[in-house]
Amino acid sequence: MKWAPWALLALVVCFGALWRLDLVNQTPVEAVENAYLDDAFFYVLVAENIADGNGSTLDGINETNGYHPLWMGLLVLLHSFTDSDDFFSAHLALSALFSIGSFFFVWKFVSLFSQNLWVRVSAFSLYALNPRVVYLTMNGMETSLLLFLLSAFLYVFFLWWQNRNRSVQFFALFGILSALLFLTRTDSLVILGVVFLAML
Repeated sequence: MKWAPWALLALVVCFGALWRLDLVNQTPVEAVENAYLDDAFFYVLVAENIADGNGSTLDGINETNGYHPLWMGLLVLLHSFTDSDDFFSAHLALSALFSIGSFFFVWKFVSLFSQNLWVRVSAFSLYALNPRVVYLTMNGMETSLLLFLLSAFLYVFFLWWQNRNRSVQFFALFGILSALLFLTRTDSLVILGVVFLAML
């Protein structure tokens, strides 16, 4: 049955997405009991202060910069379009969006290495239905954004590795993804350095 692996893939995508979306509808107490990290509250409070014009502060008085800039920037932007009462759920929804969005690039990535549909679906399922991945990407931190960008970055890199495409468009896309990765987590510089050395 040629449709069987595609049906399984659809089930995996739906279940993986619903699992993540279900974690959006949590109270802060429930979130902490499941996957939410204490450090995520730091992001939430600082983002609220920046959006409200109180500067980059946790307490409204003392300045801080102990965060990764791209995720903080997205949270500040998100807070500008949501009420304070809805901000907690909204930023979990943003995490779910990036986590589910990474499905596309993970699927494209595994498809580079096998033409066997069952192998591709199995490899994809290990990511989409992995409890550790689910809870890591729904912990309120920048992890969901990181995995979204990292999956896109690795897909583009290995696509280049197979085709050795040195077009301007490729290097522009690669440069944008590299910059976004660095802004998402500055320690991504290690991964970027290894990949850049491999491209020499």
